[in-house]
Order: sequence, then C-alpha cells, then structure tokens
Amino acid sequence: MLNKLGKQAASRLTSDEAMIERLSAAYAACFTTRGANKGTLRKTAPKWRTDAHVMWNALMLEFFPYQAKPFSLMSNNMLDTEFHTLCMEFARKAYEASA
Repeated sequence: MLNKLGKQAASRLTSDEAMIERLSAAYAACFTTRGANKGTLRKTAPKWRTDAHVMWNALMLEFFPYQAKPFSLMSNNMLDTEFHTLCMEFARKAYEASA
C-alpha cells in the first residue's frame, strides 16, 4: 500500500499475522487452479527460493516422501529456518488430518 508521497506504508500487521498470511499464500500456491486436476497438489515445484516452494517441499515430504528431493529440502531449510519449521508443522498436521 502506497501513501500520498508514493512511499511504502508501514504494515499494520503483527509478526504472527504476517506469518499466517505467508503460510496461507504459500499453501494456496501449491495447488493447481485450472484443468482436470484442479485443487490437487502441483506435480512440479513452484519457483525456487519462494515461500510456495518451501511449502510445496514440506507437503511433498509428508504426503509423498519417496518423491521428495533431498537438495531442495536442505536448501529450503537454509533460506528461512523459522518459516521452514512452520511449513513442516503445517504439513504434518495436514497429513494427520487427512488420515
């Protein structure tokens, strides 16, 4: 959101609310939106070094561990450890809820 001077306005969200928004946006980007497979987990990973890629790898590790790529998992952990940990917890709870 830009103010009158054209500069970025300060966010009014707390850090927890911002993290929840990051998680929900990343989760939504992991699923197909068009075609016959609408609503299913994407077959290919989203763009590397994005929140969606971290979430997609966490979901793949929980739901399809035999298809997970080891290098992607290691590199995701190095980018943002707090977000990676939250994605892993989120994916684990999603897997437990689906079983």
